[in-house]
Amino acid sequence: MSSAVDADRVRREILDEGAGGRPYLLRDARVTGELRLDGAGIRRAVRFEGCRFDRPVTLEGASTLAFELVDCVLPGLRASTAHVGGRLDLRRSTVGESDGPDSAVDLVHADIAGGLRLDGAHLIAPGRMALEAGGLVTRGGVFCEDGFVAEGEVSFPGAELAGGGVDAWGPDHGR
Repeated sequence: MSSAVDADRVRREILDEGAGGRPYLLRDARVTGELRLDGAGIRRAVRFEGCRFDRPVTLEGASTLAFELVDCVLPGLRASTAHVGGRLDLRRSTVGESDGPDSAVDLVHADIAGGLRLDGAHLIAPGRMALEAGGLVTRGGVFCEDGFVAEGEVSFPGAELAGGGVDAWGPDHGR
């Protein structure tokens, strides 16, 4: 990690209307504090690469073009009722905690136009919900390839997975 960045500063930068539609990118940083984007109207794609978060990232009820956490480590992602116009990308990220009280990823009633990428992700919530996606609507599919592992339950009750459903529940999918 090259630097520590305060979550409130990250939030302000993501929501900066002066940035226009330019994508937001944060790479190789430790995000301190809680990144809360609940209910926000995010008018740009957001991408974190190789970042570590102290607290869960929350997008409950938010609207965004795309949201990517690639090669990141975070104690949780709360995105129930979020609307993602592109894809939600968690490739190669580690999400959750062995002894935490909540699910690793909460996507209950979220709407994702571009699909959910979980390729190589490791969701950690033993004895709890690793991925809670009841009522999820995705038009781009759900991809769990390249060593995806879930420690805990993965649940999609009532989900509409128009992009082909959950892909690649092969021998390395984890339980």
